[in-house]
Amino acid sequence: MGRPLHPQHVSDQSYLLSYEAGLPPVRLHGLRHGAASLMLAAGVDVKIVQETLGLVSSTFTRDTLTSVYPEVARAAAESTAALISAAPDAGHTRLITLPARV
Repeated sequence: MGRPLHPQHVSDQSYLLSYEAGLPPVRLHGLRHGAASLMLAAGVDVKIVQETLGLVSSTFTRDTLTSVYPEVARAAAESTAALISAAPDAGHTRLITLPARV
């Protein structure tokens, strides 16, 4: 049967493996944040991310662990622009109607 690992030993092993793989050193806690951010960016429900990481609340998860990746921000901007500029005959409903210029 195994014994509990000392946190510093786990961190040291992580740094060693990163070094040997030619990767920059990343704290294990940083990997946890990264995993949560990737899950959220992939569209995983925040409650599932919270439970997967064993966090106290989904609010904490959303407010603390969310990073907006450039690709996600770009996709959100493009989706919003498409919704606003969609022609009514394209099967979309316009959210606003601007008055005609006089």
